Amino acid sequence: MKRLTAAATITVLLALRPASAKAEQHIVCPASASQLDGAEPIFGPLDAPWGELHEAESIRRKDGAYVIRYDLTGGEAPRLEKWLMCRYRDDSHRAVKLPVTTKTCRVTTRQDGAVDPATKRPYYRVLDITCR
Repeated sequence: MKRLTAAATITVLLALRPASAKAEQHIVCPASASQLDGAEPIFGPLDAPWGELHEAESIRRKDGAYVIRYDLTGGEAPRLEKWLMCRYRDDSHRAVKLPVTTKTCRVTTRQDGAVDPATKRPYYRVLDITCR
């Protein structure tokens, strides 16, 4: 009887454990009065100068969207806080804290045809943000 109870307890504890870092997480940036223009992970804390990221890999898909993959491993990354910095068209920023175990983030964007009148930089629309 004790073996069955122990096995049942282990099964319940395994079912209740938090999702692993390998699980894909779809991240949503906080709502804003301005349109979301981009997002990139940064190393925190937020009250300190933002850390440098490893080189991001950008791939253009056949449908015209861009997939930008950020590597959040190596160097001091495992010891630092990880945040997703959401960038809006009115030059405001909002951050979403990521689990410290996050290893990669992919941000999928597409140019939406509008251009920033001051910088002449094209605006982008964020289609998806996925982290592991």
